[in-house]
Amino acid sequence: YFFEKLAMEGLVKWNNNAEKIANFVRAADYSPFKSPTYIPYAVYGGAKVYISKVKILNETPDKPGLIESVSETGIVVNTGDKKIVVTKYHNELGKDIRIVPGNYFD
Repeated sequence: YFFEKLAMEGLVKWNNNAEKIANFVRAADYSPFKSPTYIPYAVYGGAKVYISKVKILNETPDKPGLIESVSETGIVVNTGDKKIVVTKYHNELGKDIRIVPGNYFD
């Protein structure tokens, strides 16, 4: 029940391993339809950033949740065992978020 509750909430736990995070995000992808269960998200500056696609990098991470870089191709974030690139995301409606490397997803 506890795991189901976390999945229903959709919050990405960055201290998990990259494969678990990628599977969590992929399991909610019903594109082009909205997920009937949960929408994966991270919190940045008090606002939700919804995550639709990620790609695992075979690179050693620093601290989980640390944003390494932001570019046209995505946001590189540290997980518990590798880095991932958040390649598709959007923020809460009406909230302007400038994601800055060196900060953390909560």
